[in-house]
Amino acid sequence: MNVTVALLGHFNMVSVDKAAVNKLVAVARKTGANQRICLHATPQAAYHSMVVCEHRGFYFPPHRHVTPANSISPTKAEGLHIIRGDLAVFVFDDAGQVITHAVLAHHGDPFLTLIPAGAWHLTTPVSKLVVYHEAKPGPFLGEADREFAPWAPARDADPAVQQEYVKKLMERLT
Repeated sequence: MNVTVALLGHFNMVSVDKAAVNKLVAVARKTGANQRICLHATPQAAYHSMVVCEHRGFYFPPHRHVTPANSISPTKAEGLHIIRGDLAVFVFDDAGQVITHAVLAHHGDPFLTLIPAGAWHLTTPVSKLVVYHEAKPGPFLGEADREFAPWAPARDADPAVQQEYVKKLMERLT
């Protein structure tokens, strides 16, 4: 199981410098787990801003953010901005066909994208490690604000099936 460790900011203003990114990467390498620095103070914050470090091979299925019943939270868009490495981003239609894709690259174009609210999407590291800034509305609602795509391997599927699915998507980039 992939585990992501999060460090929450508990100050009036949180800044992330190169030293913090280097430490984030060092911890990710040492633990083998994905890591994140949350600039927001709590999971209930209205706005979430995170610096995320993920390992290549990490699989989080295509999903979209939905408005849960009785929620004040709108459907969420996601902004992604590369800090280090390369990240593939795929957006799908309701049938699971890729409608657009990009590789966000630290030393290239594009380096920033906005995934539209309600869009099916998947991100996957291209480089061995990728560090990116993710920004989206809060609060964090876990399973309640996302729906996983029925046409893609599930989170608990055989890792070989997950990786084959991602491999086929990545072939579109060459």
